[in-house]
Amino acid sequence: MNCVNAIPSHKIDVNSQTKQIRAKLQTNRQTANKGRKPIYLFLAAILIVASAFVAYSILYNSEDPSSSSQIATSTNTHPSAPESTSITVIDGLENTVTITLPVTRIVSINYGLTEIICAIGGQDLLVGRDELSTSPPSVTSVPTVASTSNDPNMELLLESKPDLILVDSMFRSKTHEIALIKDAGIPLYIESTGNFSRILECINNMGRILNKEQTANDLRNFLTHYQTLVADRVANLSPSQQPRVYLEWTSSWYTATHPSVASVLTAAGGINIAEGGLASSMGDISPEFVMEANPEVILKVVSGTNYGVESLKVQYDDLLGRSLLSDTDAIKNQRVYTYYNIITQGIRYPIGLLYYEKWLYPDLLSDIDPAAVQDELYQRFFGITLEGVYTYP
Repeated sequence: MNCVNAIPSHKIDVNSQTKQIRAKLQTNRQTANKGRKPIYLFLAAILIVASAFVAYSILYNSEDPSSSSQIATSTNTHPSAPESTSITVIDGLENTVTITLPVTRIVSINYGLTEIICAIGGQDLLVGRDELSTSPPSVTSVPTVASTSNDPNMELLLESKPDLILVDSMFRSKTHEIALIKDAGIPLYIESTGNFSRILECINNMGRILNKEQTANDLRNFLTHYQTLVADRVANLSPSQQPRVYLEWTSSWYTATHPSVASVLTAAGGINIAEGGLASSMGDISPEFVMEANPEVILKVVSGTNYGVESLKVQYDDLLGRSLLSDTDAIKNQRVYTYYNIITQGIRYPIGLLYYEKWLYPDLLSDIDPAAVQDELYQRFFGITLEGVYTYP
């Protein structure tokens, strides 16, 4: 029998069956692809959003200085120190003074400037002072490097390694000392705090130097308030209403017309009898001249820093006991007052101004207590109650 003929007539058609299987698989793949297409689109969308976010972050960090600095800080274990800056101010002699910031060490041998530094919150920067810098009392813990600006200990001063030196105008004649400071590369600021217009400028300058401008502005406003108050109340007085005043400076028959001493008297509305009675702005005056001028008020400046009533009373009794003054209106009416000069200096100038007006025009200032204003000044800017007696009686 032929083998081919032995195959049954219902044999499987392999080619036909293979085609059917392939067709079925193709159909299944198409069906599967239709289900996957949304997933592919979703994944593609996520990829696009992520790429955009990365690109934005790179662009943002390249433009934002704070982000750059953060990156730099995290990668640099030894960051460089911030660049120093400097400011320029004009001192009392109209010198241009350039100061590198920040200032961290100050020597002040000008008690008025020392008090300003402390009032605006810079006492912890002081590394040297003069013997007269005793206000506020806590500043006496700072080492002394001078008796006054006229007698500095340059060795101690320079050993303090200050960033800034503050001195009184009497220092201007110290050519050798100025040269030493210049050679050391230390900025020198020369000022007289006996001039109220300069006091306000000093406060402004110190505020800028120490980055204490807000407190400095508050202090300026406090002082100018009382200066303006006095000026307003005496503004309309006629010369006939202004009292004649004899102002004696520390020693008997020594007086002054110099603005550093007498400006407070003029500002308070008094007439200084020494005008025309002195050959210079400060010096001895003839007792007879004072007697003939017949002062209505006598004021006496008392030296010292103990600020007790004893020294004030001694000078008061001396004035009342002088025979050449016994016939003056001031003695007859008991309008004699002694005081420590500190109340007319530096930031206390308006306090002295209030006392002067109180002595010259009691009725014009009946609503103001100068002692209470001085207490307010110290409570507000030093956080302390001021001790001592500064005027008599």
